[in-house]
Amino acid sequence: MQTLRAAPEPEWESELDQVFVEGVPALKETIWFHRASRTIIVTDVCQYVAGDVPLSSRLYTGLMGVYRRVAVSKAVRLAIKDRAAFAGSVRRILAWDFDRVIFAHNVILERDAYGSVKRALEAVL
Repeated sequence: MQTLRAAPEPEWESELDQVFVEGVPALKETIWFHRASRTIIVTDVCQYVAGDVPLSSRLYTGLMGVYRRVAVSKAVRLAIKDRAAFAGSVRRILAWDFDRVIFAHNVILERDAYGSVKRALEAVL
């Protein structure tokens, strides 16, 4: 097993950029940006769950504020310990020119992707 560094690995740095999300020690999330497809890949820091999901998932994601909307979940909001560090990560993510988001838990967003992520992340700052 290898631990990711702050900079992309040489094997993929020409294709992928990354931001380790700082300020949320419990999360340990890296957001990825694939330049060629202008796509970011996120896991937990920003979520969007929609479509045909089990009732338990709809209830949980509804309580967390991420069912049928792009948002930073209530759980992640509570886990932020250093808002300045988190804000620095958000600035780096929003500096990317992306128009597509792959949310690891459910959805690929191709319409207003940048704007949706920007509104979700900035709402926490």
